Amino acid sequence: MPHELRTDTISQNSECSLFEDGDEDTTNARSHVYRIVALKARKLVPDPTVSLELDPDTRRRMDEEYWRLLGETAAPVERWWSAIRRVAKQLERHDDLDEVELDRLIDVGMRGS
Repeated sequence: MPHELRTDTISQNSECSLFEDGDEDTTNARSHVYRIVALKARKLVPDPTVSLELDPDTRRRMDEEYWRLLGETAAPVERWWSAIRRVAKQLERHDDLDEVELDRLIDVGMRGS
């Protein structure tokens, strides 16, 4: 089964949204993207337990950063996809992997790509 994340198909019109209250991954991504944007703007990063009201400019910069990072992430996922699939299948079967088995699966996956 081919994966759906491709570097040439990522666009801001996709169903991904940083600002929808979604799952834990979206919440974590939003938090980290905010920190990146704040640090780039040389602003202090507030306590992560504090709820923030985001002004439109900050939201725009966060959205731009999110899409930049998503695009940047797609290339290594594409490159390592066969190894990722092998590891996932093994974890589905056994719930656990030791380092030797993990290294073997990645190596086999990389030789196959």
